[in-house]
Amino acid sequence: GGGRGRGPPPPPPRPPGGGGGDDTGRHREDSKLAVFLSVVLLTILFGLAGAILVCTGISVHFLCSLFEDLLTDELGDRFTEDTTFRDLEVEFWGPRGSRFSKRLNFLNYADIENPRCSDQHGVSLCTAIGRSYKADVKRANLFVSWTWSYEVKKFLRTLKEYCESNALPQTDTFVWMCFFCNNQFEWLRDDAPAQDGLKTFGKMVKRIPRVVCVVDTIEARDAKYFKSLWTLFEVYTASRTKGTKLSLALMSGEKEKVMNSSLTSLAASIKVDVMAANASHSREARMIKALVAPDDATAKGTNEVIQDCFLKVIQDMMRESLGKGLESGPQNV
Repeated sequence: GGGRGRGPPPPPPRPPGGGGGDDTGRHREDSKLAVFLSVVLLTILFGLAGAILVCTGISVHFLCSLFEDLLTDELGDRFTEDTTFRDLEVEFWGPRGSRFSKRLNFLNYADIENPRCSDQHGVSLCTAIGRSYKADVKRANLFVSWTWSYEVKKFLRTLKEYCESNALPQTDTFVWMCFFCNNQFEWLRDDAPAQDGLKTFGKMVKRIPRVVCVVDTIEARDAKYFKSLWTLFEVYTASRTKGTKLSLALMSGEKEKVMNSSLTSLAASIKVDVMAANASHSREARMIKALVAPDDATAKGTNEVIQDCFLKVIQDMMRESLGKGLESGPQNV
C-alpha cells in the first residue's frame, strides 16, 4: 500500500445507458409533480379570476352621470328620450342578420383584443369602461332585472331614483346588467352557437345578493317587464335563492300609483302568465319554459310564486313609506 492508506471507497458503478440512477429518477418524478401542481394551481387561479370577472359590474355613478354624455357625443341627435336599449343594440353591434356591419367607437370597445380569443377583437362594454374609468368597474353588488325594450334615459332616471331612495351611494353601487357585462361580440354573433343564458343569468342572480326589478308599469297586461321571459325567470330564481334580497324600482308615476292602491287591486293587476311571455329567440323561450313551466300545473305554480314575490315587495314598500311618514309627520305620500 506504500503507506498511503486505503482512501475513500470508490463510487458505485453507474447504471448502463448513462442513466442517473435513483437520484435522477426521483428528480424526474419531482419535476413531473411540480409541473402537475403548477397546472392545477393555474387552473384554480384562472377559474377564480373568471368568476370574479364574470361578476364585474358598472357603477351607477358612471351610468347616470357619464354614460348619457358619452352616448350624446357618439350619436348626436339620434339619442333622444325615445331611444331604447334595442336601438343601442343596433348602434353598437349592428342589426340581426348583419351583425357588426356597423358599430360605434365607444371607448374603443370593438378594437380591444378579446382576452379569451387572441385572434378576435371586441370586448364587453364593461371591460372597455373599466380601461378608461377604473374606479367605476368593480365586483357587482346589485343585479338589475330589466328589459332591453326600455327607453335608456327613462331607465337611468329610475335607477338613480332607486339608489337615492334606498340610500345606496352611486359610487359604491355596481350593477350587473347583461347589456354591459356580457361580451355581445360573443353573444350576438349570427354564426356562433347560442350562449347558455340560463346558466349565466341564473348564476349571476345567485352570486349577487341584491336584485332590483326595474318595472315600467305594475299593470301586467301593459308591462314590458311582465311580457319578458327573462325577467320572470330572474324573479323566479331570486325567490328560490337563500339570502337574496329582492326589491322594486318603479318608473316615473308608477310608485305614486302603487302607494295609492290597495293590495287587493294590486293583486288583480299583477297577473303573471309565464306561458304567454316570450324571449328574443325561440330557443331561449323553449329552454326557460322547459325549466319553470314544463306543464300547466307547474306553470300555474310559477305564476303564483312570481306574483307573491311582487306583492310581498310592494307590501314592504308600503310599510317602509308609512314608517317614514310617521317619523317625519303628516305629509302626502
